[in-house]
Amino acid sequence: HDLRGIYRLLTFVLSPAFIMRRSPALHARIYDTGTLTVVAARAGWCEAHYRGCVGFDRVLWENVLGAATAVLETAGAKNVRVKAARGGGDGDAELDLIAEWS
Repeated sequence: HDLRGIYRLLTFVLSPAFIMRRSPALHARIYDTGTLTVVAARAGWCEAHYRGCVGFDRVLWENVLGAATAVLETAGAKNVRVKAARGGGDGDAELDLIAEWS
């Protein structure tokens, strides 16, 4: 739902790893707090760190994980597994996300 315009079109022609590397710009368009840094993204794997997301709770973090899954699937990734490696609970302003796909 959040992918509109050029972002939606890009998911059809670019790899899931490329889309994940560009996700910090999408995060900045959706949220008015925190930053997203993609530490590494390659075919089948990505690690991203969310920092300074003041006011996020477990439910919002679950939304972030679900959105990452949806973006990857929209970009053609199969067997997507997204998990919080660290953080992502109530009151946490940080999350380390690991995504794997085939």
